[in-house]
Amino acid sequence: MGNTLKKIFIALASIFLVFSVQTYAAENIPKINFVGIDHSPLIEGDKESFLFTSKGYDKVQYRAFLYTESKNEWKQIMPWTNAVDSSIPYKFSYDTPFESGKYKLSVWVKRSGAKGINSNKNGDYDSYYVAELNCVKETEADRVRADGDMIPEKDTYKVGEKVVVNGVDNLRGRKGPYTFRLHIFDANEGKWIMDKDTYR
Repeated sequence: MGNTLKKIFIALASIFLVFSVQTYAAENIPKINFVGIDHSPLIEGDKESFLFTSKGYDKVQYRAFLYTESKNEWKQIMPWTNAVDSSIPYKFSYDTPFESGKYKLSVWVKRSGAKGINSNKNGDYDSYYVAELNCVKETEADRVRADGDMIPEKDTYKVGEKVVVNGVDNLRGRKGPYTFRLHIFDANEGKWIMDKDTYR
C-alpha cells in the first residue's frame, strides 16, 4: 500500500511539474504589442520606417517580411536583429521607395538567443503580428504630407516637463504655417497617451 501511494504521488508530482513548466513557458513568450510607422499617408515614392515593441520577455529579437499585393509576393526586408530591450521601441528603416498599392508587414519576435516555439518554411519564431499598409499616388497638391522626423527642442525630457516641438522635417504640399498635435506611445504601459487639446 505504501509503495502504491508513493508511486501515485510521484506520478502526480511529475504531471504537475510538466504542466507548470509548459504554463510558465507559454506565459513568457514575447508578443508584439505595438507596430508604428514613421509617417502617414504613405505616398508613392516615399520610404518608410517602422517601430516595434513587445511584451512578455525582456530581451528579444525581431524579423520582418513585406507582402506586395500586386506581385502576390512575400520577401524578407529585415533579418533577425541583435538582442534588444522589448519595451524600448526598435526602429527599422526600409530604404526602398514604395510603389502605389497595398502591402502587409509581418513582424516576427522571439526570445533572444532561443529557438522559437513556432516555425514555418521561413524559420522559427515565438509570435508575429501583421499590419496592413496602403501606398497612394500623390494626387492631392493641397494636402500636407510629412516624410521626415519631428524636431524636438531637446532629446530628453523629465517627468512633468513641457515638451516643445519645433516642427517636422520635409513637410510637403500645402504651405504653412502649420499647427500640430502630439500623441505619445507609453512603451512601459503599452498604450497611447492622446493629446485631446486643439492643434497648436
